[in-house]
Parts: sequence; C-alpha cells; structure tokens
Amino acid sequence: MNKKKLVIITGYFTGESYGLLGPQMAATIINDYTDYDAIVVGVTNEDDKNKLKTALNHYFKDQQKVVGFSTLGGRPDLFDFARELKDEGAITILAGPQAGPDYKGEIDWQTYPHRFKGLSDHFSFALQGPAQQIIPVLASDLKSDLSKFEGVLCKNEMGDVIETPPIPWDEDFLSKVD
Repeated sequence: MNKKKLVIITGYFTGESYGLLGPQMAATIINDYTDYDAIVVGVTNEDDKNKLKTALNHYFKDQQKVVGFSTLGGRPDLFDFARELKDEGAITILAGPQAGPDYKGEIDWQTYPHRFKGLSDHFSFALQGPAQQIIPVLASDLKSDLSKFEGVLCKNEMGDVIETPPIPWDEDFLSKVD
C-alpha cells in the first residue's frame, strides 16, 4: 500500500543547520506513527517558489497536498506561499514553536491596527506543542472538525480561532531522528 505524503517546509538560512532539527524530528514521528511519509524541504529566500510548486505538484501527483510549515522566521514569501497553496486546495499546517502566536496574532489586534493580525487565513490549521500531537490529527479526515484535538488552533464556522491546549512533552518521542 502506498503511504500518503506530507511535506514539511522550513525556512533555511544558507550555511546554517539551526532550525532543521525540529522539522526533521516531526517528520520522523510522522513516518513512524502514521500512514504518511513525511519529508523536510529547507527553503531559502532565493528559492523560486514557482519551481517549488512544480516540484510539489510532481511529488504529490494525484494525492491531496498536505504541507506543513515550520520555522517561518517572519518571511512573507513563506506566508504568501502557504496561502497560495491553501487557496489551491492544499491542506496547510503551521507548526513549530511560534505556531500559536503566528496563527492567532497579537492580543487585541482587532482593536489596534498596527498589531500583527496573525496568519490564520494562510493555513488550514496550526499545531502548537509536541509534534506527536499530529498523530491523531493525521489519522482523521483533515477536513473535519479539528478543534477536538489537543494542541490544535483552527477556525470555526464563524471565523473565530478555536485553540485547544497542547499536551506535555513525552521523552519517548524525542529519542530518534531520521
């Protein structure tokens, strides 16, 4: 049986390895505990997003695109790329240490227009906390109500952000990285 595919896109800074461990550990957990095959793709500022989209189209072929984003580093090019993929029907997931604030925005952004309004329109949902929280999410229908899962941030029918608390870290998931 062919496994479903998932790509984790992470911002990459030429010559630096910082920022790759978290996404690679998440990919390992996904590969070991779900029916998905996950790979990590580091993307620099200079990478051509059209070529990246072509590569993703080829990689996923006839499958639903499921694309996670980690370590965005304040990069509008990655924000815009996520939104473009979502608008084209991909499931886009924001994860990593800043996923919660990046998804929902700064406190009182609705009142103060200069505050960061968040990226909830760019992503199907976000996942904050330990990567193993993705296991039951990926076992579900990714288009169903995800607000029942721990660590998930998503929008309800009225467009309000729903946030569930993350679970504690479990060292058993932190002992292996492919």
